[in-house]
Amino acid sequence: MPNFLELRGLKSQDITHDAQLIKAVPIDDTEKAADKVLAYDQPADKLVYVPKCPEIVIKAIQHILINIPTPDLSTQILINEVDLDNTFLIWAGCSPPASQAQHALARIDFLDSTHIRAIRNTIGVDVTVNLCIIECTAGIKSIQRGTIVLTSELHHDATITEVDTDKTFVSHLGASTTTFDFPAGLVNIHLYDSTTVRAYHIVAPGTVTVSYEVIEFI
Repeated sequence: MPNFLELRGLKSQDITHDAQLIKAVPIDDTEKAADKVLAYDQPADKLVYVPKCPEIVIKAIQHILINIPTPDLSTQILINEVDLDNTFLIWAGCSPPASQAQHALARIDFLDSTHIRAIRNTIGVDVTVNLCIIECTAGIKSIQRGTIVLTSELHHDATITEVDTDKTFVSHLGASTTTFDFPAGLVNIHLYDSTTVRAYHIVAPGTVTVSYEVIEFI
């Protein structure tokens, strides 16, 4: 996809901020706006207004541990309020008793701007889930959230609103399963193309649900 310079018929090497070169040259204020800055268009020998370079600014990071007690399928906790349009989650794993790993697969998601949920499909042991909540004030274009359910197939896709793959990543938010066959819950996900998230797992009985976020930057 062409950037804003290419759309204007310019190349990156045509733009410079060298003060010695831009003295006493005309200013083209046709596209002047609050969110733009002046830059020197060398071929035209004039100053033009171009969009500001986007910045990614982190407002806050919350480090969270969620415990799912033995008899429960899910736990929700209160967090500091966030802007869901500018906040994403980082999955940092879960830790069950070593001998009960097959019961402990869990995933996370937002319930709303002040609550996070950890959820699993089978009970039997305490599970602790570790995660980070990253809230930004600038730089994020969109965040799409969802789940993918796999049964006996090797992979399954989710359709998303089109994104620029050069500026987008998928955050894996854990998986939960109905089967005690632990490898069945080992799922990986990736951005298959600009409109598709794909999840893979080892084919096995039972149902596996994986949570994800697709984060696109400006």
